[in-house]
Amino acid sequence: MNMRRGLFKISTDLIESEPDVVRKIMGKCIIIRAEHLYGERVVTYAAISPEFDEVPRGEIAPEYLIEIRNRPVGYEIVFVKQE
Repeated sequence: MNMRRGLFKISTDLIESEPDVVRKIMGKCIIIRAEHLYGERVVTYAAISPEFDEVPRGEIAPEYLIEIRNRPVGYEIVFVKQE
């Protein structure tokens, strides 16, 4: 699984206002690096997850957007690869 790497961002507004959603996101991956970009009010993450595509060693991991999809009961977190 360590070859399934990706990058994503979470706004500090979401972290502050919806910590349960952020916990659910973090439960889907293992963070290997995080950087708080104060000017942009986001935290960028490098992570590994079974939901990311495989990335050959030495190549740059792709960026993913996080979609929060409403369901009849609750919501679903989905990582969407950016092309």
